[in-house]
Amino acid sequence: MRLAAALRLSDGDIVAVMGDAGRLTALFRLADDLVEAGGRVITTTTEPLSTAWLERAPRHLSAFAANRAAVEAALERHAHLLLTGPVDRALARAAGVTPGLLETLHAIPDLTAILVNTEPPAPDFATRALWVCDAPHNAPTLTAPATLLLNQVETPEALEATHPIAANLLTNKNVEAVLLGSARKLNAVREVHARVAAIVLAAGRSVRMGRLKQLLPWAGTTLLGEVINRLRATPVSDIVVVTGAERETVEASLAEVMRMDMRVRCVFNPDFAAGEMARSLQAGLRALPANRQAALVALADQPRIEPAVIEVVLQRWRETQASVVAPVHAGRRGHPLLFDCALWPAAAELAAPRQPARRGGAGRYRESRSGYGEHLL
Repeated sequence: MRLAAALRLSDGDIVAVMGDAGRLTALFRLADDLVEAGGRVITTTTEPLSTAWLERAPRHLSAFAANRAAVEAALERHAHLLLTGPVDRALARAAGVTPGLLETLHAIPDLTAILVNTEPPAPDFATRALWVCDAPHNAPTLTAPATLLLNQVETPEALEATHPIAANLLTNKNVEAVLLGSARKLNAVREVHARVAAIVLAAGRSVRMGRLKQLLPWAGTTLLGEVINRLRATPVSDIVVVTGAERETVEASLAEVMRMDMRVRCVFNPDFAAGEMARSLQAGLRALPANRQAALVALADQPRIEPAVIEVVLQRWRETQASVVAPVHAGRRGHPLLFDCALWPAAAELAAPRQPARRGGAGRYRESRSGYGEHLL
């Protein structure tokens, strides 16, 4: 996938690009992605830059000529502008620019991004940070939020060897995501490793059965207990159990596992009596920390979910960043489903029965799930 897609930038972001030598290749790769998608980009540097890089952008301006009017005029003709300090041709080096200039340029309208080659720490005005690491085994310990690109990971063997490194890096709260790939390639990112939560829907009343189905005995525990045990065998960051009917009884049945595994916790769906799963899903999503990028949704009465299947679902999402990933067996869709965080706003608008969904929101999702990039395994 493209580096810009993996980073999930927002319009107007100022991205500090730091790290090893490959960071300049990554910076210009990112600029190319944004321009190809129709954006307008300024690349710049706070550090001295070899003049060999000046040819990498269609237009170069020195800070001496870089007042706002000149920059806006250049961007009208070229979607990508490289901005540096004065150029010393004898030393084949361009100086860096001052942070104050970048803050001024941020006010230019319709600017997709400013990409800044810089040394750590990232400037205070940066809204995102990308750290490029050319030697994955020597990845830094981040002390401020950033996304890591483990660069020069190109072969299947290298990808597999880097998986445990990515998992370990994600234990640092400052690591937003770990990208595996090579900035030299057009599709620079092979996989995105980020925190994925699990939501277990356990609020149902089991009216037809006459007793709570999720608490029926199963393999020395309960149906719900077995679902949680199987999720605990996977690398999910959270296991959020949404309770409703007989809340106290259900939560009491999980007291021991919640003591043993800090990932497991309960949230209550006060609308459980409506019998609408959407309300439980919304309660679970609201309970997730802001840095979770996807959620697996499991049902409390399906204890046969296999950790191996969950890992395949997670891996497909890492490779595609699809909005929805679902396992399929014998032509039938199964569980658990994975929902990327890009879809969560639509999930928040899912309407209860007899209430119309807002146009363009979750109603569109119900009509055409494939429109959200669904991947079936």
